[in-house]
Amino acid sequence: MVIGNGLIAKAFDLYKSNKSILIFASGVSNSLEHRLSEFKKEEKILLEVMDTYRFEKFVYFSSCYLNDLKEKGKYLFHKKRMEELVKKQKNFLIFRLPIVVGNIRNNKGLINHILYKIKKKQELYIYKKLKRNLIGVDDVYYFTNKILLDNKINNKIINLSSKHSWLVQDIVNEIELILNKKAILKFIDDKIENIEIDLKDIDSLTFKNDLFCEDYHKKVLRKYLK
Repeated sequence: MVIGNGLIAKAFDLYKSNKSILIFASGVSNSLEHRLSEFKKEEKILLEVMDTYRFEKFVYFSSCYLNDLKEKGKYLFHKKRMEELVKKQKNFLIFRLPIVVGNIRNNKGLINHILYKIKKKQELYIYKKLKRNLIGVDDVYYFTNKILLDNKINNKIINLSSKHSWLVQDIVNEIELILNKKAILKFIDDKIENIEIDLKDIDSLTFKNDLFCEDYHKKVLRKYLK
């Protein structure tokens, strides 16, 4: 069963008829979200699903930026609370994700924000030294599906991301090349401590694709933005 209708939920269409695994992909995905109503909405749906359905395994998607306690904000605080609720399930898997890139376009998230600013020829403010990690939605499905089929990991939080993080400026530069348009960049000088994502669980997997290559971000952006 799949709960949700967004980018990640659509990637797991094949699980809609699955009666043993519940994929909860109806959560707040915009890290800039601050409205209490949106957080309450996800919590309400999550609690209702837990009360209504019984599955052998409960899968939830969270944020890999929870790995760093220095990263603060209402969104991360909310995600941490949701994780604690999911961990009460008898059998769960929580996948902490970085920025997920796919074909769905809206005004949410870093990539769509960059696209919007470039296309509208508006100033784009970025932190000069800030790094971010990307993953394609197809790879979210690929790894999650493999882990579920393998059925050797249970009741665990897994950081599912690339081995490499990239300067936001480099991400913007790649999008400029894809669109053949220049961004009006404005840099913010500030002290930034980029986090290291613990990937020991992913490193131990025998099945891997190009998630680990240094130019993975280029492949992902070209795949979904062209």
